Amino acid sequence: MNDDPARDSSLYVQWRSGVDEAGRSLIERHFDDLLFFFDCKVSARDAEDLASETVARCIEARARIRGDSSFRTFLLSIARNVLYEHYRRRRRDEPLDFTTHRLADLSPTPSSIADANQRVKLLLQALQCLPIETQLIVELSYFQGLKSADVARVMDRPAGTIRRILHDAKVELRKRISGALRRRPADAPRRSAQPEPSTSSLVRFKAALEAAANELYAPTPVPRP
Repeated sequence: MNDDPARDSSLYVQWRSGVDEAGRSLIERHFDDLLFFFDCKVSARDAEDLASETVARCIEARARIRGDSSFRTFLLSIARNVLYEHYRRRRRDEPLDFTTHRLADLSPTPSSIADANQRVKLLLQALQCLPIETQLIVELSYFQGLKSADVARVMDRPAGTIRRILHDAKVELRKRISGALRRRPADAPRRSAQPEPSTSSLVRFKAALEAAANELYAPTPVPRP
């Protein structure tokens, strides 16, 4: 993750003034973020294609970056649109509502990480049972480390709405994980060969899942009377 807004801003100013090398450096700094964004939502090949498409659109739209938005946030907002369009192309037969449709609805079986521990697998499976919009909000917050205001810009939603969705998602994830842990082994979700993270970001993806799992598996504080 290359989250240095001052450096990004300097490169962006040079890029807009015609220094192509600055633009290349700027995009290279965040290309791994793009692959990380698409990982476990599409195949590794599609992730690379969608990341490249995002870069192409960013180049076309570079003059439209707002002053209140970082380059990274701007890039991820384009990535979100590219991902949504990808899903719509795959489901031309029916309209998709990203506030209700889940990634689990778009794949026959959930994604998995082959050598992850049980709680990380359960968290990944629980994430993919959330509405796609909610899953992205959780991942942008936990995995990309964005603040609510930046998540709001990426998702084109009010910051208050983002905070509410994130709170409700954490409650739902804890519920799903607890339920999965109580199930008998015979009832446990099947492993799948559906999209896994690409090699370039596997370590980062697993670390992000592990960090999120640490919080979600922690006991919920009981309010004092």
